[in-house]
Amino acid sequence: ASDAWTAAGGRAAAGSGIKIGDIDTGIDHNHPFFDPTGFSYPPGFPKCDAADSATHTPDQNCNYVSPKVIVAKVFYNKAHQQGLDAQAIQDHGTHTAGIAAGVTGKTAVVNGVSIDDMSGIAPGAFLGNYNVFPGGVLNARSEDILNAVDAAVADGMDVLNLSLGGGYHGNNDLLAIGLDNAVDAGVTVAVAAGNSGPGPGTLESPGRARKIITVGASTNQHFVGQPFTYPAGGGTTIGAAVGDFPALPTASYDLFDTHSNGCTSVDPGASGKLAIIDRGVCTFSTKVRNAIAAGAIGVVVINNVAGDPTAMAKDGGGGDDLPAVMIGLDEGAALRASGETTASAVATFQEFITTNKDILAGFSSQGPTIVDLAVKPDLTSVGVNVLSSITCVGKPDTCPGDGTGWAFFSGTSMSTPHIAGSAAVLLDLHPDWSPAQVKSALANRADLVVKDAKTGIHDIGPTAQGAGRENLSVAADATTWLDPVSASFGQVTVGHPTSLTITLSNPTGSDETFSVSKTKFTPSTFGGTVSSVYDAGILSAGDDRITLLDSVTVPANGSTTLTVTVNAGHSLDTVQGWINLDGPGSNDLHFAYYAVVGH
Repeated sequence: ASDAWTAAGGRAAAGSGIKIGDIDTGIDHNHPFFDPTGFSYPPGFPKCDAADSATHTPDQNCNYVSPKVIVAKVFYNKAHQQGLDAQAIQDHGTHTAGIAAGVTGKTAVVNGVSIDDMSGIAPGAFLGNYNVFPGGVLNARSEDILNAVDAAVADGMDVLNLSLGGGYHGNNDLLAIGLDNAVDAGVTVAVAAGNSGPGPGTLESPGRARKIITVGASTNQHFVGQPFTYPAGGGTTIGAAVGDFPALPTASYDLFDTHSNGCTSVDPGASGKLAIIDRGVCTFSTKVRNAIAAGAIGVVVINNVAGDPTAMAKDGGGGDDLPAVMIGLDEGAALRASGETTASAVATFQEFITTNKDILAGFSSQGPTIVDLAVKPDLTSVGVNVLSSITCVGKPDTCPGDGTGWAFFSGTSMSTPHIAGSAAVLLDLHPDWSPAQVKSALANRADLVVKDAKTGIHDIGPTAQGAGRENLSVAADATTWLDPVSASFGQVTVGHPTSLTITLSNPTGSDETFSVSKTKFTPSTFGGTVSSVYDAGILSAGDDRITLLDSVTVPANGSTTLTVTVNAGHSLDTVQGWINLDGPGSNDLHFAYYAVVGH
């Protein structure tokens, strides 16, 4: 994002004047990540509802606002009778808001480790708190979310972030329709794809809406953990992620490899030792309880998907109070291959920088959308081990400096505000851009680099990653837009060629000519080593199942259409891949195509 920040007058100013509405669990406006120094209320703000006014008068004497967080409103049908307001009791919204628009110059403290130079994607942007999960409310009604969307549009928000999702609500999904209406009203809307992956058709509502930007999650390349060294006398040191379970005390340990997932039982041979257990099938707490029953003094869980290890959560069932950490899939394989039987741990945490970026998160929901079989998500962004602010409400006055006001979270909830913040930076740079232009700049100029969640090696298809992982600096230089951003054919009948048109728009004073090529995606399990749910496969140049022109010229200050035809052969097939438009210099775009050919 550095080039885009520079173009916007520096990172601290990026997104200046743009208003991001966060429809979530509220924003802790007093958190240093939302320091209002240098901000002033735009005309007509602050805004609040009666529940968030000290005098119970809308837009007067507002609580929970600042010149940075300029709106505080609550949307919950029982809020009045339960005495709930927009205050950020839960962590989630403060985390997503920080990713989108946290200010520069702050240092986060996590597990005693200080990480400096923190900021959101659009530090100069304003934030609006539209709380649909007040107090301890964990499930929001579609009606309340729609009311929050309507209020945010009416309040003049430029961008909406919805890091939320739920089950499929049919093709007449009122929330999806409402969000598309918000886009029609001129608001750019970013929505989480959901955390129901891996597997096709796992995309959640309202992420299925066509006009919004639907965001999948790919990996980061850092985490905070404790050093774990094998053998105990010194050798290879790796990072072990710590979550709800206690960290390993500083000590040397004997290792016992269960070679199992520990879900039914743990071999008594683990007694007095660290039990090595595979991730998967059951909860982490189940594994730990079985390790306790076997007499183990700690647990090392080996991840079952590529990328960095993640913090493990407890299941709430109790009886699982034992030190337990997670190490990465590759690191676990190396540990096993070494044959070492001892290890040591240090209880002092540190930040580990890795090479594990641009791997699809195993949990990231995949398309196509149910029934209409459209390409979703539109793109991915970082959604694993993302460090941001969490609420200090109800915590000691030493929050957040004591480490209780910052956390690493994972989910498409974290990738989505990266896109909302990116949209704010683009609108700061290009105030005349429409939501469709913002969406195309981000999606059609994304980097097609995301790999499969299982191995981190293989390419993945368009219904897993959309057009790839966002590249804000490239998006900021966009001079051509596509509408729609992908060619979603849905169901195509065998023997009946079907066409779609993509509109290309060129606002510059010169004609733009693009050479057109095709990249075919062919799914593969690579000899049964990667389950089909991870949508891994092979890319190849050309695809004779698709017909379109070899070049296209978009007139200056005008537009043209590109017709894409699925030939629909004589056999059942899933036709998928990307169309590449290569223009002069770095003016290159690509878009996904997807069709299910059947009877």
